[in-house]
Amino acid sequence: NKQSFKKLVLVIFVMTLHSFSEGVAIGVSFAGEQSLGMFISGSLAVHNVPEGLAIALVMIPCGVSFLDTFLWAIFTSIPQLL
Repeated sequence: NKQSFKKLVLVIFVMTLHSFSEGVAIGVSFAGEQSLGMFISGSLAVHNVPEGLAIALVMIPCGVSFLDTFLWAIFTSIPQLL
């Protein structure tokens, strides 16, 4: 379905862009104090679980395999490391 594919691409794009801003937040928090950086990093790690589920909720109905869904969920979080 073309409409579902567009939604899938949009969700992946938005989540990847969102992860970049989270990475900036982690970097800024570590610039302050290490304890703040650790707290923000841990908070965002927990926050990423529902984000991965949101990606799965869009990809699984489109027929994407569980493995590919898992890999795409990880891919969208890579910008946090940049």
